[in-house]
Amino acid sequence: KIVEEAFGWIKTVGGLRKTRHIGLAKVAGQALFCFAAYNLTRLLNLLVFTPKPAWSAPT
Repeated sequence: KIVEEAFGWIKTVGGLRKTRHIGLAKVAGQALFCFAAYNLTRLLNLLVFTPKPAWSAPT
């Protein structure tokens, strides 16, 4: 699920469904940039502080 979610995001949001460049090196650079962007967005979602409800924390 995690791998398919990543490739789905990269194809739709990252624009790798139809590449803009010609040549292996340019397409590889675009793919690298898209994967890095996905990693940054995933990292931001993982680091978001979500407060726990008061009833779940024992005192």
